[in-house]
Amino acid sequence: MNIITRIENRREELGIKRSKMIADLNIPSSTYYTWKKNGTNPDCDYLIPLAKYLKTSVTYILSGVDGDDTKPISLQSNSTSIRVLGRVAAGVPIEAIEDVIGEEPISPKLAETGDYFGLRISGDSMEPAIHYGSIVIVRQQNDVENGDTAIVMIGNRDATCKRIEKFENGIMLIPVNKEYEEKFYTNEEIEKLPVRIIGKVVESRMKF
Repeated sequence: MNIITRIENRREELGIKRSKMIADLNIPSSTYYTWKKNGTNPDCDYLIPLAKYLKTSVTYILSGVDGDDTKPISLQSNSTSIRVLGRVAAGVPIEAIEDVIGEEPISPKLAETGDYFGLRISGDSMEPAIHYGSIVIVRQQNDVENGDTAIVMIGNRDATCKRIEKFENGIMLIPVNKEYEEKFYTNEEIEKLPVRIIGKVVESRMKF
Protein backbone atom coordinates (compact mmCIF):
# COMPACT_ATOMS: atom_id res chain seq x y z
CA MET A 1 0.00 0.00 0.00
CA ASN A 2 1.46 3.37 -0.99
CA ILE A 3 1.20 6.72 0.81
CA ILE A 4 -1.70 8.13 -1.20
CA THR A 5 -3.70 4.92 -0.67
CA ARG A 6 -3.20 5.22 3.11
CA ILE A 7 -4.35 8.84 2.95
CA GLU A 8 -7.44 7.84 0.97
CA ASN A 9 -8.27 4.95 3.29
CA ARG A 10 -7.91 7.15 6.35
CA ARG A 11 -10.04 9.88 4.78
CA GLU A 12 -12.80 7.38 4.02
CA GLU A 13 -12.58 5.93 7.55
CA LEU A 14 -13.25 9.40 8.98
CA GLY A 15 -16.08 10.03 6.49
CA ILE A 16 -14.44 13.10 4.99
CA LYS A 17 -15.12 13.97 1.36
CA ARG A 18 -12.03 14.26 -0.81
CA SER A 19 -13.11 17.68 -2.09
CA LYS A 20 -13.51 18.98 1.45
CA MET A 21 -10.09 17.70 2.55
CA ILE A 22 -8.40 19.26 -0.47
CA ALA A 23 -10.16 22.57 0.12
CA ASP A 24 -9.53 22.62 3.87
CA LEU A 25 -5.80 21.99 3.38
CA ASN A 26 -5.45 24.33 0.37
CA ILE A 27 -4.07 21.54 -1.79
CA PRO A 28 -4.47 22.29 -5.51
CA SER A 29 -6.88 19.76 -7.01
CA SER A 30 -4.55 19.10 -9.91
CA THR A 31 -1.72 18.33 -7.48
CA TYR A 32 -3.76 15.87 -5.45
CA TYR A 33 -5.12 14.04 -8.50
CA THR A 34 -1.59 13.79 -9.88
CA TRP A 35 -0.54 12.06 -6.66
CA LYS A 36 -3.53 9.73 -6.91
CA LYS A 37 -3.25 8.96 -10.62
CA ASN A 38 0.51 8.39 -10.68
CA GLY A 39 0.87 6.94 -7.19
CA THR A 40 3.42 9.63 -6.34
CA ASN A 41 4.08 10.88 -2.81
CA PRO A 42 3.03 14.26 -1.40
CA ASP A 43 5.75 16.81 -0.76
CA CYS A 44 7.01 17.07 2.83
CA ASP A 45 5.24 20.44 3.20
CA TYR A 46 1.89 18.65 2.94
CA LEU A 47 2.63 15.68 5.21
CA ILE A 48 2.21 17.32 8.63
CA PRO A 49 -1.04 19.12 7.71
CA LEU A 50 -2.40 15.88 6.25
CA ALA A 51 -1.44 13.88 9.35
CA LYS A 52 -3.07 16.41 11.70
CA TYR A 53 -6.18 16.69 9.56
CA LEU A 54 -6.57 12.92 9.40
CA LYS A 55 -5.95 12.48 13.15
CA THR A 56 -2.93 10.26 12.65
CA SER A 57 0.88 10.56 12.51
CA VAL A 58 3.35 11.32 9.74
CA THR A 59 4.97 7.98 10.56
CA TYR A 60 1.74 6.15 9.76
CA ILE A 61 1.26 8.00 6.48
CA LEU A 62 4.83 7.26 5.43
CA SER A 63 5.11 3.65 6.60
CA GLY A 64 1.68 2.38 7.59
CA VAL A 65 2.95 1.61 11.10
CA ASP A 66 2.54 3.56 14.34
CA GLY A 67 4.86 1.86 16.83
CA ASP A 68 3.34 -1.26 18.38
CA ASP A 69 -0.08 -0.44 16.89
CA THR A 70 -0.45 -0.98 13.15
CA LYS A 71 -3.65 1.06 13.07
CA PRO A 72 -3.87 4.86 12.98
CA ILE A 73 -5.41 6.80 15.82
CA SER A 74 -9.14 6.97 15.25
CA LEU A 75 -11.76 9.39 16.50
CA GLN A 76 -13.45 6.53 18.33
CA SER A 77 -10.25 5.53 20.10
CA ASN A 78 -9.92 6.55 23.73
CA SER A 79 -6.28 7.38 23.19
CA THR A 80 -4.07 8.26 26.14
CA SER A 81 -1.93 11.38 26.08
CA ILE A 82 1.59 11.25 27.49
CA ARG A 83 3.90 14.13 28.29
CA VAL A 84 6.68 14.96 25.84
CA LEU A 85 9.83 16.22 27.53
CA GLY A 86 12.48 18.45 26.06
CA ARG A 87 15.12 16.91 28.28
CA VAL A 88 15.48 14.44 31.14
CA ALA A 89 17.73 15.80 33.87
CA ALA A 90 19.78 13.59 36.16
CA GLY A 91 18.40 12.97 39.62
CA VAL A 92 14.89 14.17 38.83
CA PRO A 93 12.05 11.60 38.76
CA ILE A 94 10.24 11.51 35.43
CA GLU A 95 6.95 12.54 37.06
CA ALA A 96 8.61 15.63 38.58
CA ILE A 97 10.23 16.98 35.39
CA GLU A 98 8.79 20.34 34.36
CA ASP A 99 10.41 20.66 30.93
CA VAL A 100 7.23 19.55 29.18
CA ILE A 101 7.03 20.66 25.54
CA GLY A 102 3.81 18.96 24.53
CA GLU A 103 1.78 15.77 24.47
CA GLU A 104 1.57 12.71 22.21
CA PRO A 105 -1.25 10.17 21.97
CA ILE A 106 -0.64 6.46 22.44
CA SER A 107 -3.12 3.65 22.01
CA PRO A 108 -5.00 2.27 25.03
CA LYS A 109 -3.47 -1.13 24.27
CA LEU A 110 0.04 0.30 24.53
CA ALA A 111 -0.81 2.35 27.63
CA GLU A 112 -1.84 -0.82 29.45
CA THR A 113 1.70 -2.22 29.19
CA GLY A 114 3.42 0.32 31.43
CA ASP A 115 4.16 3.97 32.19
CA TYR A 116 5.23 6.06 29.20
CA PHE A 117 6.72 9.44 28.39
CA GLY A 118 7.87 11.11 25.19
CA LEU A 119 11.30 12.64 24.67
CA ARG A 120 12.44 14.96 21.90
CA ILE A 121 15.73 13.83 20.36
CA SER A 122 18.20 16.73 20.18
CA GLY A 123 21.19 15.05 18.54
CA ASP A 124 21.98 13.01 15.43
CA SER A 125 23.87 10.08 16.97
CA MET A 126 21.00 7.71 16.12
CA GLU A 127 20.56 8.80 12.49
CA PRO A 128 19.14 7.43 10.27
CA ALA A 129 17.14 5.16 12.61
CA ILE A 130 15.96 8.05 14.79
CA HIS A 131 16.07 11.52 13.32
CA TYR A 132 17.08 14.77 14.97
CA GLY A 133 13.94 16.42 16.36
CA SER A 134 11.93 13.19 16.43
CA ILE A 135 9.80 12.28 19.41
CA VAL A 136 10.57 8.87 20.90
CA ILE A 137 7.93 7.06 22.93
CA VAL A 138 9.59 5.54 25.98
CA ARG A 139 8.34 2.88 28.41
CA GLN A 140 9.79 3.49 31.86
CA GLN A 141 11.92 0.53 32.99
CA ASN A 142 15.34 0.09 34.54
CA ASP A 143 16.60 -2.69 32.29
CA VAL A 144 16.40 -3.74 28.63
CA GLU A 145 17.45 -6.64 26.42
CA ASN A 146 20.58 -6.67 24.29
CA GLY A 147 19.94 -4.79 21.07
CA ASP A 148 17.16 -2.63 22.50
CA THR A 149 17.30 1.15 22.16
CA ALA A 150 17.15 2.82 25.56
CA ILE A 151 17.23 6.17 27.29
CA VAL A 152 20.22 6.20 29.62
CA MET A 153 21.33 8.59 32.33
CA ILE A 154 25.08 9.01 32.75
CA GLY A 155 26.27 10.73 35.92
CA ASN A 156 24.91 14.25 36.29
CA ARG A 157 24.33 14.73 32.56
CA ASP A 158 21.08 14.71 30.65
CA ALA A 159 19.75 11.49 29.22
CA THR A 160 21.10 9.97 26.03
CA CYS A 161 19.45 7.64 23.50
CA LYS A 162 21.57 4.65 22.45
CA ARG A 163 21.38 0.97 21.52
CA ILE A 164 22.39 -1.29 24.39
CA GLU A 165 24.73 -4.27 24.53
CA LYS A 166 25.37 -5.84 27.95
CA PHE A 167 28.44 -7.84 28.95
CA GLU A 168 29.58 -9.56 32.14
CA ASN A 169 32.01 -6.73 32.86
CA GLY A 170 29.93 -3.76 31.74
CA ILE A 171 27.63 -2.15 29.22
CA MET A 172 28.15 -0.69 25.74
CA LEU A 173 26.19 2.31 24.47
CA ILE A 174 26.07 2.13 20.68
CA PRO A 175 25.13 4.97 18.31
CA VAL A 176 23.73 4.24 14.85
CA ASN A 177 25.52 7.18 13.25
CA LYS A 178 29.01 5.94 12.35
CA GLU A 179 30.46 9.40 13.02
CA TYR A 180 30.01 8.74 16.73
CA GLU A 181 31.99 6.25 18.78
CA GLU A 182 30.66 3.45 20.93
CA LYS A 183 31.13 3.99 24.65
CA PHE A 184 31.83 1.16 27.10
CA TYR A 185 31.24 1.51 30.85
CA THR A 186 32.63 -1.03 33.29
CA ASN A 187 30.55 -2.39 36.15
CA GLU A 188 32.56 -0.17 38.47
CA GLU A 189 31.78 2.93 36.39
CA ILE A 190 28.12 1.95 36.22
CA GLU A 191 27.98 2.04 40.03
CA LYS A 192 30.21 5.07 40.51
CA LEU A 193 28.90 7.54 37.90
CA PRO A 194 26.19 6.04 37.92
CA VAL A 195 24.93 4.77 34.56
CA ARG A 196 21.18 4.11 34.71
CA ILE A 197 18.71 2.84 32.14
CA ILE A 198 15.45 4.73 32.63
CA GLY A 199 13.38 3.43 29.73
CA LYS A 200 13.06 1.47 26.50
CA VAL A 201 12.30 3.26 23.23
CA VAL A 202 9.27 1.57 21.67
CA GLU A 203 8.55 4.04 18.87
CA SER A 204 10.00 7.02 17.03
CA ARG A 205 7.74 9.64 15.49
CA MET A 206 9.22 11.96 12.89
CA LYS A 207 8.60 15.67 13.28
CA PHE A 208 9.18 18.09 10.42
